[in-house]
Amino acid sequence: MKITINGTSFEGKKNESLLELCDRLGLDEIPWSCRSASCSTCMVHVRSGMENLSSITPEEQDLLETYASKANCRLACQAQILGQVDIQTIED
Repeated sequence: MKITINGTSFEGKKNESLLELCDRLGLDEIPWSCRSASCSTCMVHVRSGMENLSSITPEEQDLLETYASKANCRLACQAQILGQVDIQTIED
């Protein structure tokens, strides 16, 4: 499955998180800290394909409500790939 991060495309595997994709390919595109939806370090903006990511968990929803600065954000440690997605990292 084609996953685009900041304009560069990679091949993702079904049901791996966006952060696991980066780990598997040795990419440092997405910053991270906790891997458990207890911080917002790995928050990304989903430019297209939101429907191709897993459902938002209650823990992730709490963080998104607190820290998301715009719509269509997800935590890369929680969002599992179900199909083609285009994301952009969020700059501080």
